Amino acid sequence: MNLSPKKLYTISELERESGIRQRTIHYYIRLGLLQPPYGRGRGARYSDMHLARLMRIRRLKELGMTLGQIQEILETLSDHEIDRLIEEKIFQQRHQTTQRFIKETWERFVIEEGLEIYVRHPVREETKKRLEALVDLLKPVS
Repeated sequence: MNLSPKKLYTISELERESGIRQRTIHYYIRLGLLQPPYGRGRGARYSDMHLARLMRIRRLKELGMTLGQIQEILETLSDHEIDRLIEEKIFQQRHQTTQRFIKETWERFVIEEGLEIYVRHPVREETKKRLEALVDLLKPVS
């Protein structure tokens, strides 16, 4: 089995492909999140494995994880397990957003055209009465 990388990138190419700045890539290497490149200086090259790792780190950060949490994940899980974890977290976030959207209902109180108050449900009956009284006070006198 050939374990050599399929494609090699300069740091500039890796930055362009990953969308992660060179400075951040070097920082990730210092933290141990990313393996050092092959070679040094201007001859340093990064592989498709570096790119894949950077993309995983980026997705985990987008999911709100700290670099410490990401490091723990990278050290304990395989790439396949990390990809599954990312998919599960994305699904959970979408589900939570959908549930929040579905459950969230707003009531509209019109004061005059172009001036409205929106109140999230559920509204206690006492609060609703106070809002209706406030709206009546704010309505223009005809």
